[in-house]
Amino acid sequence: QHMKTKKPYLDNGYALYDLAHDVGISPRVFSSILNQELGTNFIGYVNRYRVNHCIKLIDHGEHQIKTIEALADECGFSNRNSFSKAIKKVQNTTPPNYIQNLPK
Repeated sequence: QHMKTKKPYLDNGYALYDLAHDVGISPRVFSSILNQELGTNFIGYVNRYRVNHCIKLIDHGEHQIKTIEALADECGFSNRNSFSKAIKKVQNTTPPNYIQNLPK
C-alpha cells in the first residue's frame, strides 16, 4: 500500500533501509519477506514499480516530449542503462521497441 500511495520508488536514492523504515520493520526482515514471499530482491521489487510507472507515462504520450533519459530519471532510475535493463526484464522489450510498437 505504501508503494502505491506514496510512490517512494520515484526517488532514485530510495533504498531497502528506507522502505523498511517507512513500513516499520527491520531491513533484514523486509529483505527476507521479499525473497521468500515475492521471489525477488529489493531492486527487482522497486524496479517493477518504476517500470510500470514509466509505461504509464509512455502510454500517455510523455515520450513525445521527453527523452528516454528524462523518463528514466523521472521514474527513479539513476541512468538509461539501468532503466533499459529493468524494462527489458519486466516488459521483455527495450524502451525504443516499446515506443515503436505503441498503437498509432
